[in-house]
Amino acid sequence: MTTLIASNALVSLLVLAALMVFIYGPWQWICTDFARQLVFEKRDEIFDMAADGEFSFKSREYKTIRSSLEACIRYAHDLTWPSFVFLALSRKGRDHLTERSSLHEAVDALPEHIRDRVREKVTVAMVALIVMAVAKSPIATVVCVPVVLTGMFVDNCRKRVFGFAESYGELIQLEAEQSPSALKVLASA
Repeated sequence: MTTLIASNALVSLLVLAALMVFIYGPWQWICTDFARQLVFEKRDEIFDMAADGEFSFKSREYKTIRSSLEACIRYAHDLTWPSFVFLALSRKGRDHLTERSSLHEAVDALPEHIRDRVREKVTVAMVALIVMAVAKSPIATVVCVPVVLTGMFVDNCRKRVFGFAESYGELIQLEAEQSPSALKVLASA
């Protein structure tokens, strides 16, 4: 009987260790790659809009939007739930909502007939980064999934979840644009 208990305990420990190796190894890469792919797709959709003549490739707005989304792609591997929480808390005393990223300033400067379509693509990219940060953390996933599911079914909660995604997406974008690798690219845009 004690041998059975010991072997069950050993199997449980091995399964737990394998799960932890998966969560803190391949799962991190999968989440990051998924978010990056979504941001790439949104960047490409904006490229297609410019290719269709909706706005110019040479415009300052297009160049800024493209380089800002590329900064997000590079920053994705650094974005984790703990770093996201630390970022939000470190800016809590400051009103981060008045600080605007280059990306959002460029989107706001677009002609009215395309601004909302581009803003929608940028919002999807920001939501992908937030979902990635949550999915990389088992604790954040356990806490946030019920909140998001509630938000999907309760209209008032849905507005709050999207408001959260919009304001904290801006925060992520600001951080991405200030990362060392992004500063070089944004300076050349």
